[in-house]
Amino acid sequence: MPKEKKKEIYLDVDKIFKPLDKKEAKKVIAKRYNIEDKFILTVGGANPNKNIGRIIRAYHLICHEFPEEFKLVILGDSEDNYEVFGRLAQKLSIADKIIFTEYVSKRNLPFFYNACECFFYPSLYDRFGLPLLEAASCGTPIITSKISEIQEILGNCCIYVNPYDIINMAQNLYDTMRNEKLREELSLKSLEYSRRYSWQNTSQQILKSYKKLL
Repeated sequence: MPKEKKKEIYLDVDKIFKPLDKKEAKKVIAKRYNIEDKFILTVGGANPNKNIGRIIRAYHLICHEFPEEFKLVILGDSEDNYEVFGRLAQKLSIADKIIFTEYVSKRNLPFFYNACECFFYPSLYDRFGLPLLEAASCGTPIITSKISEIQEILGNCCIYVNPYDIINMAQNLYDTMRNEKLREELSLKSLEYSRRYSWQNTSQQILKSYKKLL
């Protein structure tokens, strides 16, 4: 199909993705997943596009520099993650700082987004970054990839990094985690920007597209 005839229509996320009381969300995570430390959140399995290897290496560069403990929680299928990335964590001597969850149901995801200190998602490719919009709808501070597909979705509501540059990823993650005020600003920006997306807007765009075709 010619490019001029294509129309991007963005989806909304489920209404369960919304701001929750952080302390209550952390209690749920502690009870259901035994995660009691403050943590940085990312998602993805062994899919290379999720960039988990570089995420772990970037985290390794800074995890000892914080005055308090910040774990790295990686959501995704444990079989994929343990096999491929568990060995990397052991090689870097940070296995005790990384938590690989098993499959997390959709109903539990909002608790993770609300309990974490930031969502670190420097993927190499995303046609439509649904996890990013889920996190934004929860008011989560976001660090993600400076690629056109994501910039088109999130605008200026997050911190952008080069997903191929581990040093750049580590520096931005470090700066964000050391600056609570910045995280609060990013949280407000995420929530405000997420309100641009709704199923009503999606249906209106689809209807307009059909009318143009007719």
